[in-house]
Amino acid sequence: MEFFLFNLIVAISPYKFAEKHFHNNPGFCTEDFLEPLEKFPESVLLERRKKRSYISSILSKNEINRNDKYNRMLFLRTGHGRYILNPKLEIKIQDEWRPLYTLMGIDLDVE
Repeated sequence: MEFFLFNLIVAISPYKFAEKHFHNNPGFCTEDFLEPLEKFPESVLLERRKKRSYISSILSKNEINRNDKYNRMLFLRTGHGRYILNPKLEIKIQDEWRPLYTLMGIDLDVE
């Protein structure tokens, strides 16, 4: 599920970062995922995985500073219940590692 959320954030980040109010309180909250996830049929995403509490648990379990052997360090908490993708994530293209936010065309000023 963490990679499902990762891909959803990659898909909607350019739109969210373009919103002026997003920079005042950067990060995605559970609410940002509920509507898009509703649209997926049960055969793609089980109903229990569309619940607010489940989504919150996946985000917090994978925070970059969390000490858990299953932590994928995908998300940075920017405030209470608000997350962005780990600013240090890089994607390997051929033999070169490139910053994810650069590839998405987003100038990230949150650390």
